[in-house]
Amino acid sequence: MESIIDDKIYELSTKEENFELVYDINQRFESIKERLRKEFWASLLIYLKNNSTNLIIRNEDDWLISLQDKKWNLFKINIEWGNDYVMNYGLYIEELKYKKQTRQVYKYLVKLDFLTDFNQDIYEDADGLCFYKYFSHDFTKLYSLKKLLPENRTDLFKELSQSLNELHKQIENNFIEIEERINNR
Repeated sequence: MESIIDDKIYELSTKEENFELVYDINQRFESIKERLRKEFWASLLIYLKNNSTNLIIRNEDDWLISLQDKKWNLFKINIEWGNDYVMNYGLYIEELKYKKQTRQVYKYLVKLDFLTDFNQDIYEDADGLCFYKYFSHDFTKLYSLKKLLPENRTDLFKELSQSLNELHKQIENNFIEIEERINNR
């Protein structure tokens, strides 16, 4: 079966009227994927701003969006897209004043049920920590790339938004304890 498909693609691609277009697409495909990714990310930011209540949405840099509840001081939810075409999201706590405090907060947070299936990391300079989870999409693959197309984005927006909202809800349910732990020195 694959051989038949390969033969058809070859036949179509080697027709004089198609050859130059096939060549141009092949040469530009990485930039096409990058533009698709940038447009998706800009649209995701707008979607989150329009569909998130009680959250301040910030575009921190080209590939990082933060969501912060209006009553939160020291922590936020980030969604980030790495250079490896993988997205992750999680709870980030930054600018803790003391390395000792960072370790104490970390020891407390790892025990919270809703964070047990998140990866954990303490920043090298030990003034912050994060709990993050990868989204299951591999955007190097055609199946996932198709989700970035303008006509397919809404479902992915909803999926990502649901994950972020679930994390927000869990943080809210534990907010008082988390804030107390962070503020205790």
